Amino acid sequence: MSETDGNLVRTREILERTGISRQVLYRYMQLDLIVPASTTASGRNHFSPKVFIILDIIERLKERGYTLRDIKDIVGKKMATLQREGDGDTGGETPAGK
Repeated sequence: MSETDGNLVRTREILERTGISRQVLYRYMQLDLIVPASTTASGRNHFSPKVFIILDIIERLKERGYTLRDIKDIVGKKMATLQREGDGDTGGETPAGK
């Protein structure tokens, strides 16, 4: 059974597909690197499928030596904007020319 609700992705699916821990995911949320598209009355977060692109970008920048604070400063605002735009094409954009 899919963990998606419509086009939104649940936290559990993100954890299963990426292998990151719940603590890491929540840290990214605290830093506004990822932003839930919606939250249920019971507090469950649902994300745009673009969250997988954003998580990949975060991991690639970390591999290049950037800290999470650096990543937030460099591309955090752009990532949050992408997540809020819906499920349209990202146009092949990459963060800050990296």
